[in-house]
Amino acid sequence: MWKSAALFAAVSCLLYLASQYSPIKAESFSFPTLPVLPPSTFPVFETTRLLPGVLNGPESFAEDSQGRIYTGLDSGWIVRLPNKDPLLWKESDVEFLLRTGKDCKQGDELSCGRPLGMRFDLQGRLLVCDSSFGLLRVTLEPEVSVETLSTEAFLANDVLEHPLTQTIYFTDSSSFFKRTRILHEFLQSKPSGRLLAFHPSNSSVETLVSDLVFPNGIELHPDQSSLILASCSRSQLIRVQLSSGKTSVFADDLPCFPDNLRLSKSRRTLLIGCSNKRTQPFSLFHALASQGKIRDIMAFFIPYDLIPLVQPQFGMFLEIDLDGKIVGSWQDDKALIPLVSEVHEYHGRFLVGSFRNRYLGIMHVPEH
Repeated sequence: MWKSAALFAAVSCLLYLASQYSPIKAESFSFPTLPVLPPSTFPVFETTRLLPGVLNGPESFAEDSQGRIYTGLDSGWIVRLPNKDPLLWKESDVEFLLRTGKDCKQGDELSCGRPLGMRFDLQGRLLVCDSSFGLLRVTLEPEVSVETLSTEAFLANDVLEHPLTQTIYFTDSSSFFKRTRILHEFLQSKPSGRLLAFHPSNSSVETLVSDLVFPNGIELHPDQSSLILASCSRSQLIRVQLSSGKTSVFADDLPCFPDNLRLSKSRRTLLIGCSNKRTQPFSLFHALASQGKIRDIMAFFIPYDLIPLVQPQFGMFLEIDLDGKIVGSWQDDKALIPLVSEVHEYHGRFLVGSFRNRYLGIMHVPEH
């Protein structure tokens, strides 16, 4: 009897210490439901992996006025690809423009940089959120140069410029973790993120909304008075009124964890990259949402590099209308292109980005 009691006391003490010294302090919450996987409307068999080992971690895409594509890689490089059918892109087409880190130590993201969300401003300059170096502006002509606009964000993630005011809005995903520990931010799921506004007239930065849970992708609503942002670990899209900072839920209880979102070119819909699914019959994070202490203990015992091994390998993105309703989805249960960060419509195809995949995904756009 005493041995059992001693064992129980030892295990209890160990678990207590694990929760106290965990790298995270997870928040307990609950999702409304565990959704059913929506019907797949896009054919997965027309999916292609392109330029493996060359385009590593193409997180986000920007298209210039000449139809050329820009993306950021996990090595810190921003690259450019020519205006043609992406299935015809070759390794020699990849133009390495600049590395955001100046004193890069190979394999060290904090010194090499990590370009994430990117878009062009009205002057044709490339706005980039770099997870290590903040909000950047890249001038491409007559020569390539980079300017740091703000280092206010601890983890700058996605960016856009308002076409009327030229205010630059960008997300700060975490106050606790850099991107190299982003899965800890996901597991913690605490309201530590912000939506920031950079005002070019005086180079000031304003916090428009604080206490957001893992905000990442953003898109300007067509009404131009509000924007939509993804709250990744809460499976939500949030609408923000730009004049007041007032927030409301735009789409709730999504069947995935949303990443970047972009308006489609051919339809007035949003294309939502999904870092993973959250659907019936089981989702581990869904089951543990209300168990913050258990997530603390998991983060203590599981080495960080092993956390991805417990994630399901599944590819998914959603198409959502401007009323927040799902009108289309693409699913890849064979994990040809898992861990989708962003989808960009280009030359009758979808460019499918990922923060981790070591290739670019290409998929044919179905006709509606």
